[in-house]
Amino acid sequence: MLRILTILGLLAVAVSANAQRITLGPLAKTTYCYGDTLFVPYHASGSVMQGKTLYLYLSDVKGTFGPETSVGWDTGMDGTFRVKMMWAGNNFRYRVACNGVWSDTSSSDIAVLDIPSPTVQLRDAVTGKTPKHIFVGEQLILNDTKKEAAGTTFLWQFDSNANPKTSTDTAALVRFTTDGFKHVALRATNTDGCDGDGLKSFPVLGCNPIIGRGARIITQLDYGSGLDSVIWVKAGGDYNPMYAAGPKLIFVEPGGQCEVCGNYADYLGTPDVCYVRAGGTVSTPNPGGGARAVVVMAPSVSLPGTSVYGYIDTVYCSDLAFDYSQVTTASVDAPAPSSILLTQRGDRLSVADDGEAISVRIIDMLGGVVVSQHGVGALTFDLWHIPAGIYFAVVEVGERREVRKIGVVH
Repeated sequence: MLRILTILGLLAVAVSANAQRITLGPLAKTTYCYGDTLFVPYHASGSVMQGKTLYLYLSDVKGTFGPETSVGWDTGMDGTFRVKMMWAGNNFRYRVACNGVWSDTSSSDIAVLDIPSPTVQLRDAVTGKTPKHIFVGEQLILNDTKKEAAGTTFLWQFDSNANPKTSTDTAALVRFTTDGFKHVALRATNTDGCDGDGLKSFPVLGCNPIIGRGARIITQLDYGSGLDSVIWVKAGGDYNPMYAAGPKLIFVEPGGQCEVCGNYADYLGTPDVCYVRAGGTVSTPNPGGGARAVVVMAPSVSLPGTSVYGYIDTVYCSDLAFDYSQVTTASVDAPAPSSILLTQRGDRLSVADDGEAISVRIIDMLGGVVVSQHGVGALTFDLWHIPAGIYFAVVEVGERREVRKIGVVH
């Protein structure tokens, strides 16, 4: 009798052990590009895992698991882990654990391949040198300064007012037919099918610059909203922003004044451009603020303290005149409905357009850039890694620029 009870007890323990189990599902593929998402399906069975958290563990490139290799978690008995593969190598393995129960280690090695990392360089097509200023109609040569692997292909995409609009040349030639901030997107694809993107933003200057629709009109002392992209300072106006994020186009009419001309938020990147007609005035930024600006002015305009401020560039146009074709009263007082499709679903943000270059910056309430992403045609990225709160999404698609307030709740 004792022998029978012992056997039954052992069987019960064996059945109980078998009941507590985590089974890994098949992968769709075992080769990924850097930045791709690995989807790991699983099934858990057993009472000790009910309502508990399951953890996904990823090995190093040698297939070895360390003490702190958890890369994801889930709470369902059936589900799929999603892990963005931000490590390159050829021998990754994974396993899942919950409350002392472990799955088997994955049987197949996972390979994560490096992607191109293009860096866009601009050069003058005539001199071959990096231009200090770019004017409407000047021809540029664009190339990737990184030494990409043999067989890498290139796709250049330019704003809608560029000629041409796309190119597959290793070094592309392009002209811009209008002034304003321009964007160049480069996608490099290697022979493994992995691609990487590079983006370059820069101002194209003109002596007949266009005041874009939706410009903020300044007719008195105005400290700005902090996220304006086009400023129109009329007679009697005094634009003196306390803090301004991102590059701006500033147009100063006779009798108007811009007290702070300079992009403080991105002083190593794209500068402000400030156009000043004869009779208008402009001040340079605080020398300790690290702001950058290009001031385009009529010859009679004076710029005090220029020698003190190392980030100020000046250009003179003897026939400087503004183009008002886009700033009717309706377009200023009631901006046109948005044509940029921006969608937020939980912690995921998506922007879609018709093939133009896309740039998105997420800015916190203090003006700091917490996320910067770019792409071509469509762009989707996660916000789970930034703290919950209110942010501004600065979206640039081709020649269009919009600012949206978004909320992040985890």
